[in-house]
Amino acid sequence: MNHKLVRVWEPSQPEAIESRPSVSHENLNIFNKSCWDISQCGTNKILTGNKALDTHFGGGISLGHLVELIGNSGTGKTQMCLQLCLNVQIPKAAGGLEGSALFIDTNQDFHPDRLKDLALKLERQYARKVPEFKAHKMLQKVYYVKCHKLHQLMATVLSCHRHLADHPDVILVLTILVNISFLTITFSLSLPEITKNPYICQTNLLS
Repeated sequence: MNHKLVRVWEPSQPEAIESRPSVSHENLNIFNKSCWDISQCGTNKILTGNKALDTHFGGGISLGHLVELIGNSGTGKTQMCLQLCLNVQIPKAAGGLEGSALFIDTNQDFHPDRLKDLALKLERQYARKVPEFKAHKMLQKVYYVKCHKLHQLMATVLSCHRHLADHPDVILVLTILVNISFLTITFSLSLPEITKNPYICQTNLLS
């Protein structure tokens, strides 16, 4: 019977210590978050103001997503876009995002007076909880771009990332679209710059 000798290597004490899995500072930090920290974390959803829709979206429209609003004329699409421009500004003290909005209009469907009426209503709603949340301040945080022609829309979308860099508080980008060709161009140009940002929600309205 043939016997083979097998040598078993046993590391010396220093070698054994060095071969142990290292515990990084980052791994140690996994135990540092308390329930209080979680409760103080800001939301990452924009309330629509419609309970049924907020429930459907799991608490509101999530950031880092592209949302399309499609429907017949008079179904409230523009009204919701205007409301979102204001709801994205709800202060963090009231559970909001405290951001601002960029409104790109190709259909000349933007009405400042209509937005002002909604802002006054929202101001009254939060008057007791956040008294400094005023309608005129909300209007100042809605940036507006009118695009009469296709080349204006393309130029706006291509330069949109500059505006977002200069205004990091912009969380919502709204585009009022007239037809499918505008929709396709906006999708292809804006997705790489806007939708990949986890802190921005883009909403396209197809009229």
